[in-house]
Order: sequence, then structure tokens, then C-alpha cells
Amino acid sequence: MAPRACTTLPWLGRTRKASIDSKFDSETHGGSRVPSGTKRLNPKETVIKALELDPNHSSSWNNLGLYGGGQVRGRHYSSKECYIEALKLDPNCVDAWNHLGAEGGGMVNQTHYSTTDCYNKALKLDGKSAFFWNNLGLSGGGNAFGTYYSQKKCYEKALNLNSKFADTWNHLGSAGGGTVNGKQYARKECYRNALNLDSKNALFWHNFGVAGGGEVDGRHYSPKECYMEALKYSSKSVDTWTRFGAAGGGLINGTWYSQKDCYNKALELVEVDEVDSESDTSTKGSSKMSKKKSNRNFWIHLGQSGGGTVQGHHYSAAECYSQALELNGNDAGIWIALGNHGGGVVNGIRFSKAECYKKSEELRNLKGAST
Repeated sequence: MAPRACTTLPWLGRTRKASIDSKFDSETHGGSRVPSGTKRLNPKETVIKALELDPNHSSSWNNLGLYGGGQVRGRHYSSKECYIEALKLDPNCVDAWNHLGAEGGGMVNQTHYSTTDCYNKALKLDGKSAFFWNNLGLSGGGNAFGTYYSQKKCYEKALNLNSKFADTWNHLGSAGGGTVNGKQYARKECYRNALNLDSKNALFWHNFGVAGGGEVDGRHYSPKECYMEALKYSSKSVDTWTRFGAAGGGLINGTWYSQKDCYNKALELVEVDEVDSESDTSTKGSSKMSKKKSNRNFWIHLGQSGGGTVQGHHYSAAECYSQALELNGNDAGIWIALGNHGGGVVNGIRFSKAECYKKSEELRNLKGAST
């Protein structure tokens, strides 16, 4: 049987990593009544059933990938493997190229395609897709139609094609702003445009706050108020809690958070994140180092605010500085801070006030000798 054309189910859309709407009864059963005693198949089961009957259906493989993959004829296929199967059957399946790019690329018909290669293939098939230009930007930019496009240029191309994509405005802001339809937009203006399209997005509010805040929908928001808005919609951002704490804290969804409370929230999130990363063998060393550095900064902030309770345990200011030094013992300034609080225990060794000052002096002399 010849391969069939590749089409994406209408409710799945073209996103970097598509989500799936569960409103499927009419699509699954053609809108007809299901006989009594007949098991209703959900969309994923329907796609698998179709592939069991006809594995040469590229669009079914593409759609199964969007559902997270599944078992077909006794073998389990991951999302990536589903997209590869779709492309083996139909190399012109534009959505499968886009989705394979979101999965990091892969091997198709004995040729390896990187993320950028996949988005390039998608653009060659549909150069008017704002989604594909956005995704090429997310991969860092690349060559398309014989021309190199920087990350920023990709976002500009996407917005020139469709200026209603809030995420792309946010990305363009993170790239420093740019020109869309002949008009120059500064970084902050890009974030404002994103918020005008989606005012309940925590990341957009956070970025707008970092950019200094400003007017949205006729009201002025200070950076602190931007962080408040961000935390209303998502309380899972370490950086937002830290910045909100540095701004003095405040009221979030009916609960008052002091500066110390904000730092506690940030620390708890970092510690959970680190536990998760320890169990993930694919986590890169540089990422772990970044988390440790971030964790150390939160201990410093908590110490500067006098200490506080983290996951049920109270830490004095001195203990906070000790925690920070256990993560990085080469910070002369923190040794001084620990000394100012009478000294403490670092990696099982007690340092007196004088010994802390001595450590700080040794580090400063070492740094001076190396410069």
C-alpha cells in the first residue's frame, strides 16, 4: 500500500511542542451514536488502531507523536520515533519536520538532521509559517533559503508574518528588541506587546519587570508590581521570588510575604530543582553548577535579611552564611559576613570570628597575587 499524505489533526495545530485538546468525541466516532456496550476510544487509541490496520499512514505517525508516542504492533515508539516514521513515509510532512526539530532532531532515512536542519526543512516546505520561523529562532537561528538568519531576524520574520504571537514578542524582547513591519520596538515594548496579547503570562510579567516596568492597558506597573503580577499566575519562579524579595515583598493572592518569606520560597524552589536534577542523568555539569551558584546567592540574601526558616528548619544569619560558604568557600566577602556574626561551622569545621577574618584576608591576598 502506498504511503498516504501527511496532515495534522485539526485540533493539534503547529506549535513547537504541540499540546492536545481532549475534546474528541465527534472526531473519534464521526459524531455518531456509539452502540451500547461499545468501548469509546480516545484520540490516541484511535490513532494507534489506525496504525495497527495501516502502518503506512504518515499523518497517523505524526499525530501519535503529538500524543506522546505509544505501542504499535508490539513495539513502543517514542514521540521522536513517531515523527521519524512519518518522515520515512512522507519526506514532505512539514509538521513532522517541525516536531522532530522540537525533539532535538534525529536520523531520517540514514541522514542525521539537527534541530536547525529540521526547522530548515520545514521552512523550505512552508516559508510563510510564523511558527517555523519562531522555532528556528528558538534553536539559535540558522540558514534558510541560502541566507543566514540570526535568532533576532527569525523572530522578526515570524512577527512580520503574524504579529499576534505573544511568545514571539517575548522572544524578540529577550533578544533585545527589533524591527517588525518597518517599526522599531525596544526590548520593553516587545514585552508590553506580549502582555497586550496575553496578560496572564507570568514570564511576560517577569520580563517586563526586569526591563523596568511601565504601562500596560492604561495602567502603570512598577517592577515590583510586575513581579507581583507574575507570581499571581505562577509561584514556581526562583528568580521572580528573589527579585520580589529584594523589592521588599508584598501581597500575593491574599497572602503577605515578607522579604524573608520571599527568599525562603526561592530557596525551597532551588532545593527541589536540585533534587530533581540529581535524579536526571542527562543533566549537564554546567547546569548543576549554575543551580549551586543560584542556591548560594539565596543563602546570602537570607543571611542579609537576618536568617529564616527553610523547610521547617530555622537558620540564623551565621548559619545562612555557613551554607553559602559550603557551596563556595572562596568568597572573601562571605567569610567577613560570617566573622561579623561571630563565626560558624563550614563543612564540619568551626571557624572563630578571627579565623573567618583570616580566611577572608588569605583569599584577598591570593586574588591579588593572581592578578
